[in-house]
Amino acid sequence: WPELKSFADYVRSLGMIFGLWTDIEVACNESAVATEHPDWVLYSQGDPDGLLNFALPQVQEWAIETYDRLIKELGVKWFFLDNNINPRPFWDLHETATRRGRLQHDYIRGVWRVWEWLLDNHPEVGLENCSSGGRRVDLGTLGRTHRSQSSDQFRHPDSIRYQSSGFNTAIPGDRMSTYMCCGLSPYPDVAFQANFGGMLAMSEDFENWSDIELARAKRHVEVYKSIRHLLGKDFYPLFPQPSSLSDWDGWQYQDPRTGEGFALVFRAQSQQETTAPCLHGLDERQAYVLTNPYTGEQRELTGEYLMGTGLSMGLAREGTCLYTFRPKWPSR
Repeated sequence: WPELKSFADYVRSLGMIFGLWTDIEVACNESAVATEHPDWVLYSQGDPDGLLNFALPQVQEWAIETYDRLIKELGVKWFFLDNNINPRPFWDLHETATRRGRLQHDYIRGVWRVWEWLLDNHPEVGLENCSSGGRRVDLGTLGRTHRSQSSDQFRHPDSIRYQSSGFNTAIPGDRMSTYMCCGLSPYPDVAFQANFGGMLAMSEDFENWSDIELARAKRHVEVYKSIRHLLGKDFYPLFPQPSSLSDWDGWQYQDPRTGEGFALVFRAQSQQETTAPCLHGLDERQAYVLTNPYTGEQRELTGEYLMGTGLSMGLAREGTCLYTFRPKWPSR
C-alpha cells in the first residue's frame, strides 16, 4: 500500500491521526479474498457480491491478520467498521431447517472475536461501529467498540438532533457518532450544534468555504471541545421527545461529582417564541454561574430557581441557545 502509506504520513504531518473506513464483511466478486478463497464466501441469489463467512475460524484469522497489517504498516489509529449488506438472505440460504440461527450465531461470534482481538492487542486503536448506519447497535457491539453511528441520515440538522435526543436516553453521548454532511452554505448554527450530543464530525467541501465560514466552523469546534468531556456524564432531556418540528428540544449534561454541565436548547419551528426549561440534578442551595461560550454573557442563578422556575430564554425560529454552568461555591 505505498500510495496509502504516503497519504497516511501526510495526514499525520498535519497533526491528525490516520483512520480507515472498512467494510471487511462484504466480499466483492472480483476482490482478492473472493477469488483466492471462494469457499470462504456465502452467496445469495441475484447478488453478485458475497458475505465473507465469519463463522469460519480461517476467515477470522485472515481478518485479524489484515487489520494487524494495516495498523503496523500504515499506523492506523481508528477503524470505521461498516457492513453495507443485509446478511439475513445469505444466512438463511446456507442454513438447514433443523439448525436455523446457528450460522448467524457463529458468524456474529466470529466478528466479535476479531473486535476483541483488536481491543486486546491494539488498545490504542479506536473502533467505531456503523453497519449501514446504526443497524447493529446492541449490547454485543457496544461492549466491543468505542462508539456507534446512530444513522446514515446526516443531511438534516433536525434529524441529527432528534437522534441525539433519543440515543442519549439509553447510551452515553460519548458513545454516539453523528456526521454532518448538509451541503448548506452558509452553514446555520443549528447544523453544528445538532451534533453536540455525540461525536462532532464533518464531511464537507471545506476547500471552497469562505474565510468567514471557516472561522465560524472553527469557533463551533472550539466550543464543542470545551464541553465534550461532559457527554459521558449524567444526561437529562429538557423537553419530552419531540414529535414534530413544532416542538422545542434540548438537553442537559452534568458531571454529578463537580456540578459542571451544559444546557443546549433548540426552538426549530415552534410557534412559541420563549421557553424556560427546568434543569435537573442541581444543588438547590448552590448558586450557579451560567456562561454563553459564544457571547461571553453570564447569568447567576440558584439551583432552586433553575430546577423550579427554569432557564428562561427567547429564540428565533431555528435558533439555538447554549449555556455552560458551574457551581459558584465549593461543594459543602
